[in-house]
Amino acid sequence: MDALREILAEHGLRAAGAFIPDVADGLPDEVQAVIMLAPDEPHFWIVFTSSPEWTDGHADPLDSWSARVIGEIAEASGAKPLFPFTDPPFRPFYKWAIKAGACASPVMLLADGTAGLFASFRGALAFDKFVQIATLTAPCSTCERRSCLSSCPVDALNAGGYDTAKCAAYLRSPAGSDCLEMGCRVRRSCHVGSANRPADQSAYSLQEFLRCRND
Repeated sequence: MDALREILAEHGLRAAGAFIPDVADGLPDEVQAVIMLAPDEPHFWIVFTSSPEWTDGHADPLDSWSARVIGEIAEASGAKPLFPFTDPPFRPFYKWAIKAGACASPVMLLADGTAGLFASFRGALAFDKFVQIATLTAPCSTCERRSCLSSCPVDALNAGGYDTAKCAAYLRSPAGSDCLEMGCRVRRSCHVGSANRPADQSAYSLQEFLRCRND
């Protein structure tokens, strides 16, 4: 694990918990452990924006980078790479993240004890042997502020779910520039991890969200 952590750190990634799969996870019987891989911020954004995928104008630079880098890490570690963005049927990364130690926040976005509401996953490593890794502590059960429930300026994201159409409309309006340039206010309201997320990274994520919207 120490060697794997060093390799991940070189690429701006971190081991974000692990779990032992069961039949419902849809993985081959030989898979004994899955390690979730998340951006190690703020270093991740520096690494990614220095990569050829970013500088050479790839159509989907983040997914292309993830496929290349995590594929190389998997080969070096004797693991199989798993991704959330490959063709359907999509891997259940939301469920896997919770099994690995993240939690569903009061607004149903994933949160973990390192990135807070900015928790995200670029891929995972499936091993055919047991791998021990420290369990992450989910932050929401001990949070008394619960500011995420009241931080959305248009109430597009709350305990009732995520109204993506309302969110997109707000982001495209002049009033939405703060979220679009600095990152989602709901995610920023979390007391865990938000200080480590570069504004440029958040802006890119929201621009990609708008690009994928059809309305």
